Amino acid sequence: MATKIFKLKEQILKEIPKGELPHVVFSRMMLKTGMLWSLIKEDTDVPQEEFNKALGAAEELFGKKFHI
Repeated sequence: MATKIFKLKEQILKEIPKGELPHVVFSRMMLKTGMLWSLIKEDTDVPQEEFNKALGAAEELFGKKFHI
């Protein structure tokens, strides 16, 4: 079963605007969270505090709520 942070990464990939490069979006996410998004796999586990920080950054970046 995929972890919550991996599910968030998948949702972010689906929300990337047309013409935007995924590595650019994940670079912005890395700057906001300090996480290396390219290393997040299905079994990656992060503390709840780090997940909340990533979720907040994604919601701020995309201007929408993500439901995990």
